[in-house]
Amino acid sequence: MLMLFAVVAGVLMTVASRKLAFRTGFLNYPNPIVAQHVLPVPYLGGVAVALAALATLGAGWFYPDLAPVPVVSPSPLLLVGSLSFLIFGLIDDAFPWSPFNKLFCQSGLALALLLAFHPGEVENTSYWLVLFMYVIWIVAVVNAVNFTDVCDGLVTGLCLVSLVAVAIVRPNHAF
Repeated sequence: MLMLFAVVAGVLMTVASRKLAFRTGFLNYPNPIVAQHVLPVPYLGGVAVALAALATLGAGWFYPDLAPVPVVSPSPLLLVGSLSFLIFGLIDDAFPWSPFNKLFCQSGLALALLLAFHPGEVENTSYWLVLFMYVIWIVAVVNAVNFTDVCDGLVTGLCLVSLVAVAIVRPNHAF
């Protein structure tokens, strides 16, 4: 039942964010870089996904009988990190940055979040190596999703497939 709630929440949030983007003019207009856009494409899809995910998590917490497995509370790192990257993406949509500046800021944001929520043995060399690998992973995944964000619904569909795969492998973490 919670899966159905997630789908409905996703559709409703997408429709609402699309209308808001058109109403406010927060659109990606056709340009030579993204040639398949012949009409303006609304931004704010990430906001729709985030709101639908939060609504689904909230429904799972308040109504645990809706979920086939217990809903695991996300870590503060996941929530703060997701919100931070969402805000960064919105700023980049409104005021595009150069690729170098974007990678530099994304790496700094990932590092700051990891250090804030998982401080470790600073003298330990392997700690810094693992931290570096986490930063690379986070920035790679964020940009992999961002690179596929060229047509309406593609990112959501790809993320859905990925999350279904995670749900199959780790059913207790599905929601």
